[in-house]
Amino acid sequence: VTEGAGEELTNTVVAHYDLPASFGLGNDITDSDSHTVDIVHPSVEVTKTGDAFSKTGDTITYTVTIKNTGDTALVLDTLTDTIEGDLEDNAPAACDTLAADDGAVGGADECSFTFTHLVTAGEGAGEELTNTVEAHYDLPASYGLGNDISDTDSHTVDIVHPSVEVT
Repeated sequence: VTEGAGEELTNTVVAHYDLPASFGLGNDITDSDSHTVDIVHPSVEVTKTGDAFSKTGDTITYTVTIKNTGDTALVLDTLTDTIEGDLEDNAPAACDTLAADDGAVGGADECSFTFTHLVTAGEGAGEELTNTVEAHYDLPASYGLGNDISDTDSHTVDIVHPSVEVT
């Protein structure tokens, strides 16, 4: 199925058979059958936001929002962050299964959660701290399809180095 396919795909097979010439008959024996498949358009969008500035020893608060932008439900496979690792324990149960996109803000087709990260000395020595969240979802098992529906989003925090000198 190619991208941009409609809501259904119908495939029809037609079989034609002719009797052998020795029968002297011009019969055309024909039969056909069709099958229609519902085409699903799974997709997910991940958005990550967080503090704009931080420094060594500060706690950065991140917010992750996951929205099912497709027309079928999705089941969580993995949810990871490049700094924090596995985020599945941070995510609410609402992230486990996302309903099909209903076109509205909020609801069962999206979930949102926050988590924090303490800036280490090594991270604070740099100019910025970028990390990426990645969500992988699957279609429900009843579809029998192995699609990996995923998205990522990154957030960059500017690292500041405040200092004061008293003389």
